[in-house]
Amino acid sequence: MEHARHIAARFEDRVYELRAERARERGLAPTVLSYTGYGLADPEKGWVRIFARAVLAKPGAFEDGRHVAKVIADGVRGWRNFMSPIVPHGQIRISINGQDFDVQADRGGVLDVRVAAVLEPGWHEISMTIEESAPVIAPVLMVDAAQEFGVLSDVDDTVVVTALPRPLLAAWNSFVLSEHARLATPGMAVMMERLLRNKPGAPTFYLSTGAWNVAQTLTRFLSRNMYPQGPLLLTDWGPTERRWFRSGMQHKADQLRRVASEFPNIKWLLIGDDGQHDPYLYAEFARRYPGHVAAIVIRQLTPSEAVLAGGRSQGILNSTPGVPWVYEPDGARIAAQLTELGYLEADPFPGNDK
Repeated sequence: MEHARHIAARFEDRVYELRAERARERGLAPTVLSYTGYGLADPEKGWVRIFARAVLAKPGAFEDGRHVAKVIADGVRGWRNFMSPIVPHGQIRISINGQDFDVQADRGGVLDVRVAAVLEPGWHEISMTIEESAPVIAPVLMVDAAQEFGVLSDVDDTVVVTALPRPLLAAWNSFVLSEHARLATPGMAVMMERLLRNKPGAPTFYLSTGAWNVAQTLTRFLSRNMYPQGPLLLTDWGPTERRWFRSGMQHKADQLRRVASEFPNIKWLLIGDDGQHDPYLYAEFARRYPGHVAAIVIRQLTPSEAVLAGGRSQGILNSTPGVPWVYEPDGARIAAQLTELGYLEADPFPGNDK
């Protein structure tokens, strides 16, 4: 019921509606920003989970669901990603292999929907339209139902070096920092590539408390730094129906449980850092779903990074009987430990992980 909704949510909804009305008056048109999706490749029970945002933009500002201006494509201050007015509850049509689905974005213009569809394992493209917009393309990773291994990695301070206080981290990465200014964690991309080298079809997921508004910027960063391609599991900022703020910890816990149920045959190698939360989240997940965890990898923060992150959480290490832990400061040392555990083959060219 409307009166039971949080006052902040009702205020936010009204702001969205006013911005959308004024944007349409200025000639802005609805379009879809597409993100990487994923699904289960099963001839009988196949499905696809699709992510996107419904926004209003000037004609020609986007092409195929991406910014077209060179200055944006080359990486700009992240706050620009938050400036486009959204289409609350926008009606989006999805086309998958000749089959159409009419779905609805949420109150913040974010689309996170799962539809039944049969596709072969591997990468595919689907298309989306909103109102009279041109179709946009979204990549989709279809995971074989028989797949038994996958990688799920945190982002901040795990694959991206931030060295920022955690309370400021999300705002800085979203509103201020250019993708070119972000730094990749030493050796992590090479380690992940080696990890997947002899595991054809194994998926890589990136889990973060960041907002969907920066998904395209983050995707470009991962690609530029040679990280494996994979879906981002992000969230939406702002109040919920019941609370002033969303819980980043709850978002991560929910997504972990979801992928465990969606891919019951997969054992995940979980990658994070020791800046407070990841070890606790992963340990709790491993204790509750031991059959879904191959190993837990924790990147050890430097002393200065640990101070900014609010301290370490070593006390939780090795608290999951039957699930091994790796605790090292960079990708090369993590790779050495994973080699001892049998997840990586010995590197014929030592020193290349740096």
